[in-house]
Order: sequence, then C-alpha cells, then structure tokens
Amino acid sequence: MLNVADMKQYLSEIFGKQEEGTYQPGLLDAMTKEEFEAIILSLKQPWAEREGKRNGKSLFPDWMVERASMMKNCMTADVRT
Repeated sequence: MLNVADMKQYLSEIFGKQEEGTYQPGLLDAMTKEEFEAIILSLKQPWAEREGKRNGKSLFPDWMVERASMMKNCMTADVRT
C-alpha cells in the first residue's frame, strides 16, 4: 500500500487544480506523449523526496511509472479531446 502524507498535493500534480481563478495544469493535461514524459520525469524526484521524508523509502514514483503507459494512452488531454 502506498503511504503518502498529503494526497491532495499528489492529486493536484496529476489532475491539475483551480487556484484563485487560475487553472494549474497537471500531468494528465499533457497534450502530447512527449509532454507527458517530461512532466512525469520532472515529478519523479519531488515525489520521491516528499514520500521519503515520511517513511524512509519511496514507492509512489515507481507505482506511477508502472501506470504511466496506461495513463499516457488513455487519460491525457490529447486523448480526451
């Protein structure tokens, strides 16, 4: 089981969020497969650091990478539009 402290932060990084009238895009707002790869790569280290501070090891980045192919092919903005 994943042990993440602030699920809201992870969700906003993945799905985006509305903040003070401005939409902050997330991973799934990528319009190309290349953009998706760049975003997930940029999030991998912060996820590992954030999770590692809590329990000493990081499972979430690997868990997300295992699901990245499905997310990229089925859930990104370019697929939804």
